[in-house]
Amino acid sequence: MAKKENSASWNIRTILLAVIAGLLLVTLIFKNFKGSVDGVALYQEYFQKYPLNLSKDAANPNNRIYTAETAYNEGKYDIALPILESFIRTQGNVRGKLGLGAACCLLETGKDAEAIAHLDQVMENGLGGEKTQAKWYKALALLRQNKVEPAKELVRQLSVDIYAVHHEQAKELIKKL
Repeated sequence: MAKKENSASWNIRTILLAVIAGLLLVTLIFKNFKGSVDGVALYQEYFQKYPLNLSKDAANPNNRIYTAETAYNEGKYDIALPILESFIRTQGNVRGKLGLGAACCLLETGKDAEAIAHLDQVMENGLGGEKTQAKWYKALALLRQNKVEPAKELVRQLSVDIYAVHHEQAKELIKKL
């Protein structure tokens, strides 16, 4: 009789251990699956530099804003950024476009935190379209930093805003988050 109790007790213990191990495995798989968003890859897939069109004086090399715009469009961010930031400090009325341009310079050079600071200013002080552009770029910067949840919230907002410049991209991206 003692053998049957030990055998039954062993079987119950084995089953319980198997159930616990299975639950742990499922939990780990679910946790890894849920957190497996590759923010850097999504950033690279969705990032397109803001089209900076500032200068009204065609091809005037003496015009600093023309110099910044040309450098920006040629990918010379080390030249464009200081000029854009100088104008941001002095020209509040064009802060949105300049802020977006400066943020993209910073994003292109991997300075996400500084870019987010510029984008926050645009989101606070820019006009409607500029605000949604800033929200998009901030979401991408957050993704590159693997801050998926705050990025997801911004993308969700853009995905339901039919007037947002990146509305369709946001609808597509939200499915991947």
